[in-house]
Amino acid sequence: MKEDQVKYRFALNVDNELIEIHDAHRLGGEYYCPQCGDQMVCRCGTKNAWHFAHVKAKCNYDNYLHTIAEQRLLEWFNNTNDVSLVLQANEICERHNACAFYRKEICQKVINTKAFNLKQYYSSCEKEKHYEKNGQKYVADLLCYPVNEKNEPLFIEICVSHPCEKEKLNSGIRIIEFVIKSEDDIDEIINHRIQKSNRVRLYNFQPREKYSSANEFESLFQKFIIFSSKKGNVQTIHCSQLLNRRGEIEITIPHIDCVPDFIGDGGFFSIAFAVASQYNRELKHCCLCKYHVYDMLDGFGICKLYKKYGTNRDSSDNDAQRCQYFRIDINSIQLRIKEFDDYCSRNPVDIWIKPK
Repeated sequence: MKEDQVKYRFALNVDNELIEIHDAHRLGGEYYCPQCGDQMVCRCGTKNAWHFAHVKAKCNYDNYLHTIAEQRLLEWFNNTNDVSLVLQANEICERHNACAFYRKEICQKVINTKAFNLKQYYSSCEKEKHYEKNGQKYVADLLCYPVNEKNEPLFIEICVSHPCEKEKLNSGIRIIEFVIKSEDDIDEIINHRIQKSNRVRLYNFQPREKYSSANEFESLFQKFIIFSSKKGNVQTIHCSQLLNRRGEIEITIPHIDCVPDFIGDGGFFSIAFAVASQYNRELKHCCLCKYHVYDMLDGFGICKLYKKYGTNRDSSDNDAQRCQYFRIDINSIQLRIKEFDDYCSRNPVDIWIKPK
């Protein structure tokens, strides 16, 4: 902080009480620096913001800021009935243990808990108090005493220039660390509930995980379905629809995986139809026929016999069910099944066959 930006808003009166500059202007009297103890005077002009100034040389502003932060937060905590804290907890899909498609980055997210009142758990606090745990002594900037004496205290730490020591963070003691760069930051703490941010660090709090339905998450899948009519279809579904069975055979893969992994002849549809044909030998589709070719440019299948025998040129439909020229392409099917098996070795897949 530049020297001309430093404004000392607080000073101690003769009774060692911390007084804000506007109150000091109204009350009058002598004032002293909370940090160095030297005398301070009120500067209450019309050009600059009102502030205290040292009669002699200024002391270290960071040390002053740390000192008044301790005192103001102490008074705030002890004199208020509600110190609200919001924690961050993991929200996890309730089917995570039974779902083959569970992935932490998709099926789990961080949410804010409901605000709760710290004063229900910690009655009061004191400055610069020692606490011993596992034979190690720690000093808290502010030590908050638990309502239940069997519980550990809460540490409130103030970071102006130096963050909390690693030994203290690793102790398991619950710690709230406030990052304070100006006197305005102290006002922000006092006037708002406590919540993790660039200015608020929370350590060793362990909120309970929340388990929610799949509807709360954004997992999409490609589901291939063989219906009772023996026609096939690929649908994009939400994970909440995974167990909604509608067909005779269903093959499901994550939506984000289908495009990069199956980019050949017909993509996932033709791959899945070849796999489904293993479970039902009566299945027919043009993509399984040896007269079928795939136009990579236009993105659909073509029947090679359409000029000679007048078959439907677009062989992407289920014409094979009634086509007298359909001939199974065993080699092509085996290649697609092999490609699918390779995919399954690297990715979760759900294959469901309707019970007979």
